[in-house]
Amino acid sequence: MSDVLDIIGKRSRDNVRVPMPWNPPSKSKNVGFCDDDVEPWIRLGDYLEEINVETQEKAPNSVLNYWTKLINLRKMNPAMVTLPEIQSSPKPAC
Repeated sequence: MSDVLDIIGKRSRDNVRVPMPWNPPSKSKNVGFCDDDVEPWIRLGDYLEEINVETQEKAPNSVLNYWTKLINLRKMNPAMVTLPEIQSSPKPAC
């Protein structure tokens, strides 16, 4: 059974995905992903000091703030939220 779990583990998407850290490791061991007394089942990733929600919220040109600005722009422009209703042309008579 452990052989099967090893094979599944090697093909799992968890090998290439990591959770988004909420805060830097200097604030909590597991970067806010889970309690510090819990061992995460998934690797936490690299660059945790720079890439975390708390740090990106403070940086005006961060990826997080870029997407936040785009979402707000979309919400402020109705044309970007809903498409106009398109009248379909009648089917030709055969």
